[in-house]
Amino acid sequence: MKQLRNFRLRNPLPGRAYLAEFRRELTSQLAPQESQAIGMVMSRNSSSIKLSALALTLPLSVIFSAPSAYAGTNPGSVLIVHDYYDYAPSIINDGQMQRFWWCGYGPRPDGTMTDAIFYRSYDIANNSWSDIKQVFTPTLGSAWDQRHVCDPSVVQGSFTNPEDGATYQYAMYYGSTNQDDGTNGRIGVAYSNDGVKWTRYDRQLIVPQQDPTTYYGAGQPAVHNLDGKSSIRMFHYDNSHPVHGPRIWIRESSDGVNFSAPTLVTNTGLPHASMQNVDFAYDPATKHYYAAISYEARPGDRETYGFGIYRIVADQLLQGNGAWENLGVVSNETTGSYLNHSPGFMKDVYGNVSGQLLSIGYTQGANDPNTWDLALATWAP
Repeated sequence: MKQLRNFRLRNPLPGRAYLAEFRRELTSQLAPQESQAIGMVMSRNSSSIKLSALALTLPLSVIFSAPSAYAGTNPGSVLIVHDYYDYAPSIINDGQMQRFWWCGYGPRPDGTMTDAIFYRSYDIANNSWSDIKQVFTPTLGSAWDQRHVCDPSVVQGSFTNPEDGATYQYAMYYGSTNQDDGTNGRIGVAYSNDGVKWTRYDRQLIVPQQDPTTYYGAGQPAVHNLDGKSSIRMFHYDNSHPVHGPRIWIRESSDGVNFSAPTLVTNTGLPHASMQNVDFAYDPATKHYYAAISYEARPGDRETYGFGIYRIVADQLLQGNGAWENLGVVSNETTGSYLNHSPGFMKDVYGNVSGQLLSIGYTQGANDPNTWDLALATWAP
């Protein structure tokens, strides 16, 4: 990989927008064929907090407890390393296999480089990793997703693709746009039976509330399967609303395709009003929703230095009220990494978690997106 020239954004921008500017600089210096997987780095050193009853299936993590003790880890210890940048993971653990989808930098069918979705799996019993694969790319000629497919949220169920009538085991909701600058975003879905080969549904599912928009728009979906079949509850970001600005909204669907009008997610109990780069998961035992919510970026930074782990009573959340309870923090003080952002919970196949042990994938690195790799943090009460 070639050494990049110094690169600075003119203004900090959310998500796709600042990466779009970074990509333009990157593409001017690198050929498409230079995007290759370079493996991963592991560290087997112990965490500074001893949790003798805690068994981790993955080989490394940042372990932290709530709400006042925030353990460190060895700076630079990461889970997956891949050329250019990696962020916004969607992680499923079915007890035998842990599956990771995330946003990285890869070629479109015409060879141009852009956001794409990558995949890797971890076999728990055999302690072995699969190769990294690029599994989903923008669709050339599409009216809405020909640029920057990103922010995957994958869930298992029984899903019927309205276009071909076939039934699929997995649905992947993702954000995309047809704008080079990453604005005017919307959300779509693709289907798969193995998590690797995906069949895209042509129609966009969620559009910005002000459509079209010169803002980021709608994106960053986080989904939960309500019935093990095709009933989906989706949390998603939208910054186009003229009153509420950058916030999270909830929508529901009985078929995974046709979604309801949105309900605004409360921000009571959070350190700031805006919400972005967030993931959500449900605990059916306690009937709480958990959220990993990014803090606001420091001036001049491309992304945030950390995120908080929160929970809220599900019934209150769905009614648009309630208050978030802070459980813990992952930050530069926790990890030794300058930036820590774009979190995604490790969930079961339907999008559930246990509040007794939360594992959160996230991106750590410096202000240069070339340093952004995937790491894992674990919270236990």
